[in-house]
Amino acid sequence: MGRWLRMILWLAILVAFLVYGWPTLYRYDHISLDGDIYPVRIHRINGDADMLTDEGWVPMEPQDDGGKVSPGPT
Repeated sequence: MGRWLRMILWLAILVAFLVYGWPTLYRYDHISLDGDIYPVRIHRINGDADMLTDEGWVPMEPQDDGGKVSPGPT
């Protein structure tokens, strides 16, 4: 019985790590615009970036000047 209990315990630890641990779907950073600092989340798989504003998460669009991102339409 002890073997099954250890196996279940290791499985529970693995599931907890997969649910709550790294890697998460988003990487979080920040951006400064007009003197204000806004949180930014970047999707780890496809690189899409969203900026948190008063209206919620707003998609950011790449600019034509070297790949920097800018806030999308609000």
